[in-house]
Amino acid sequence: MPRLSRLGRRALATRHEAVAVVTMICFVTGVIVGVLAVLSRGEIEQASVAAELATHIAGLAGQHQSPGAQEILQGIVGSQLFVVVVWVLAFARVAGFLAFMVVMMQGVSYGFTTAALVAAFGVQDAAAASLVYLPQALVLTPVLLYVCTSSVSYVCSTLNGRGNAHGEAGFRRYCGVLVVAVVCAAVAGLMDVYLAPFVARQLL
Repeated sequence: MPRLSRLGRRALATRHEAVAVVTMICFVTGVIVGVLAVLSRGEIEQASVAAELATHIAGLAGQHQSPGAQEILQGIVGSQLFVVVVWVLAFARVAGFLAFMVVMMQGVSYGFTTAALVAAFGVQDAAAASLVYLPQALVLTPVLLYVCTSSVSYVCSTLNGRGNAHGEAGFRRYCGVLVVAVVCAAVAGLMDVYLAPFVARQLL
């Protein structure tokens, strides 16, 4: 019996690792698609995208140094959107695999923004301008990948038609994933509210 238990744990670990690899592939694919989406545009369209991004950074720089409660709440709630959606998808059974698409969409967003920064400011200045978005992305991206991996792994454990193979204990662990993710995403949201405008002001 103990041997079967060890084999079972190893199988679960292997499956989790495989899901993590697929999650990363989806994210990287999304980044590449986002970059190509900018590069495939004509010069006029690229200039338009670059102008919109420059305007957004200028708008951040013009924000009040002390954000109000509504701005703080919007930043925190906004940062939770993809995380909560991916977590909830696990309860949609087969549809839970759409979590991979959510991760890819986020990758597209990052790739598009990165390419647009380069188009707007050039490689050297884009590196500085990326600091407006990079810190919170470095917090939010691992969280999203973590939740997606946990979500799809949870889906896989329910596809045998007998419910979650780990029972109540597995559900509690999965709820713990949400708690960790929500806290980290809230930190990313606060960085977006406080840090991004500060960095934008230093650049302009």
